[in-house]
Amino acid sequence: MKEVKQLNQDIEVVEKSVKLINLIEEYKNNIKKYIEYEVNILKNKAKTDVNRILKEEENAQK
Repeated sequence: MKEVKQLNQDIEVVEKSVKLINLIEEYKNNIKKYIEYEVNILKNKAKTDVNRILKEEENAQK
């Protein structure tokens, strides 16, 4: 009987571990998406800044 109880506890631990691993994987993916989002914002800002500077230089030369 003790073996059955121990096996049930082991199964419970494994199930909880799998749930935790899945949550960690989901969290990792969300962090990756957030970083990609922030990088795109910075890229767009950089492009805007470069275009603004080029326009200013072009206007200054006129």
